[in-house]
Amino acid sequence: MANNTTALAHQLRATQRLAYRLEQAIEVLRPHFPLDPEQFDPDMLPVEVAMGLDAFRTRFADLQDMLGRTTFRSLARADEDETPGQELTTRERIALMERRGILDAA
Repeated sequence: MANNTTALAHQLRATQRLAYRLEQAIEVLRPHFPLDPEQFDPDMLPVEVAMGLDAFRTRFADLQDMLGRTTFRSLARADEDETPGQELTTRERIALMERRGILDAA
């Protein structure tokens, strides 16, 4: 249990860092929002906007991956809902996080 708690604390700190970096990417893009889907042409974007969108996409994907594959697993293991020999599926982990109120139900 102590190892799971230590892993969870590490994952939560890493998740917070990723969330902060995502917030920074949003701030860089804020002057360019809202994007108009009728006129959006990725080939015509100024370089700084295209790079900002790439940074946002990458940071969002990193955060989503960290939550889904690592943080939620550590949470489940800390409460012994999951063990190394009996891992939950991603769907089961998400359902568990919804039941705990960590995620909004889909």
